[in-house]
Amino acid sequence: MERATHLPPSNREGIDAWLQTLPLELTHTFKGHTPCVEIQQPAEKVFCDAGSGLQNYDATNDSAEGTHYHFFLSHLHWDHIQGFPFFQPAYAARNRITFHTAHREAPTVFKQQMAAPSFPVNFSELKARIAFSFFEPGDTIRLGALSVQTILQPHPNKSCGFRFDLGDQSIVYASDCAHGKEAHEDTYPFLNFFDHADILILDAQFSLTEANTSKSGWGHSNAIIAAELATRAEVKHLVLFHHDRKLDDTVLIERLAQARAYQQVYARALRGMAPDPNEPMQISLAFDGLVLDPSSRKNQ
Repeated sequence: MERATHLPPSNREGIDAWLQTLPLELTHTFKGHTPCVEIQQPAEKVFCDAGSGLQNYDATNDSAEGTHYHFFLSHLHWDHIQGFPFFQPAYAARNRITFHTAHREAPTVFKQQMAAPSFPVNFSELKARIAFSFFEPGDTIRLGALSVQTILQPHPNKSCGFRFDLGDQSIVYASDCAHGKEAHEDTYPFLNFFDHADILILDAQFSLTEANTSKSGWGHSNAIIAAELATRAEVKHLVLFHHDRKLDDTVLIERLAQARAYQQVYARALRGMAPDPNEPMQISLAFDGLVLDPSSRKNQ
């Protein structure tokens, strides 16, 4: 930017400030790493899945005496676990790592992805104390004051969603889940699972047409049904997640606009009145580095 405009280095702060005013699609991409979401809380570290984004985790401020890292695994497809071999805290003996999973084959899968010739360090050589804690979908897991509810999701090879409740704040992580015609039923179990969540991170990989035709049964959802479910469950902030990496960002932005417009119409039809202009449901596209605060709904 400095070379293009012939500005002296002293104006770098001004350039950075100007870049912050540009739309995200001009400075970043909504695609990038495979799924990995950190749920920040006062006690131990909590992650949803261990995709390639995990390698960017900065452990600089973690305890020098050791940290306990908890991974809640939706399922074992490679895009959701491929970042773990690059997770630096796994190489320190002072640390503990617990994988929470409904898949009994998880230990074998994690060992296989690090076996020669695929990776230079064997899983057995990792220094951290690693354990696998198994649950059945529908179980509730407690980590101190943090409550984690689980639910089985329609996806090839079985997927699980997670609801994190701490005090009066709640975040739902529901990646890799197909919501089909059954989602329109009043007794659809996900309505209760999503109920009044502050943040709902929901799979929206396909278009509405794809999800109901050529890619039906592939285990992914779409932005329109996501907007419907979030509205019925009275979610505060819907985050569209697990983007199709073959798509241009302009297509994702168009889908976001469609979801926002549709949600307004759907909410009006559902409740018989216009949505409250002071408390509209927020809808966002997930991207690498997105930070959300469930208390303020302000993203960074």
